[in-house]
Amino acid sequence: MLMAGIRLGCKHGHFMLLFLCIPRTPVAIGVVLPGASQGCWAGGYTYQRCCVGRERDCFPSEFGNRFDETTCCSAMVEAMGALEELGLPLASRAPSPAIGRCVEESLSHAEESLARNSFLSTLRCIASLQSVDVVLDAFLGGGFSLAAVAQGLDVPKSRRRPPSVFSFEKHKYLVDEALAPAGPVGDAWPTTVANLTVPDTEPSSNLVTLKEQLHSYQLSVIQAKSRAVHEDQRPEILIGHGLPYNLASLSGYQWNALDILCQHHAPVDLVVMDAEAALSQEWLIIETICMPRLVALFGVNIHGASSWIKNRLEMLNTWQLEAKGVVKLGSKPWKAMAEVRRLRAWALFSNLAADPP
Repeated sequence: MLMAGIRLGCKHGHFMLLFLCIPRTPVAIGVVLPGASQGCWAGGYTYQRCCVGRERDCFPSEFGNRFDETTCCSAMVEAMGALEELGLPLASRAPSPAIGRCVEESLSHAEESLARNSFLSTLRCIASLQSVDVVLDAFLGGGFSLAAVAQGLDVPKSRRRPPSVFSFEKHKYLVDEALAPAGPVGDAWPTTVANLTVPDTEPSSNLVTLKEQLHSYQLSVIQAKSRAVHEDQRPEILIGHGLPYNLASLSGYQWNALDILCQHHAPVDLVVMDAEAALSQEWLIIETICMPRLVALFGVNIHGASSWIKNRLEMLNTWQLEAKGVVKLGSKPWKAMAEVRRLRAWALFSNLAADPP
């Protein structure tokens, strides 16, 4: 078949996809490949053929829903199977000196145009650490936190992986504003925007369109991982325009962009969460498949996603609070009840099961 023929043009240990030689490496969710426990890879079928190479005969309709992208290409089933119940707490460790220096340094940079608050300047400093190469700024929003981590990554340093920043944003106007010449991100770094939106058509057509978009997004994710690594390398940004976990067509768990991203780039060195929606599905994917080494939460005093995630990390025995702070959104009190939202607390946690930052 065609895929088998074009593989011959690549070096040993790689396969070719759209004329690119991609390393033939397992996805990073531990030692188990997606679909392994579901019996997907018998009879010569493989993850590379069916989930990356997209061979059309991988998921024949006569098998119904037993074998499909969700069952065989998603990492969630394997990741959840590897989870253990809460046991004895892991031994705490001394606070990271590097993070401590970043927090102290943030106070001296608080008046700069990009870093008007301690949270952004701390993010920028942490992203400059030698241990940080891959960052997920889960939701783009105004783009300020993404710009901060990209600026931190954009310093010469010894690297283990290509410097990359990933993000998602439902609203295209926010993407356009962030990437505009006068926006916080602008054109300072190589940036790709992947379309993950679903048209308002029949549900069956939506699913076909979404799968096509997810396959295209996966190629961009793999390309980011396969770049050569050097000290003065500039970070590249990949923004998914759409939902990281599409709820519109779901019946139970379904193959999604966040799952794809986490499979290929875990462990993510730093995850930034600044959102007020519940986002329990998205966070579970991040926690179990991305396996973040550091998690930065903004607005933990405001009812919403970041606040309950903070409570969850404090409950689990594998996370340790490294730093916290407060950002004032204005020097004077806001009118009436809005004052409750003027002060925003942030918190930074490290994963005790990972290498210290």
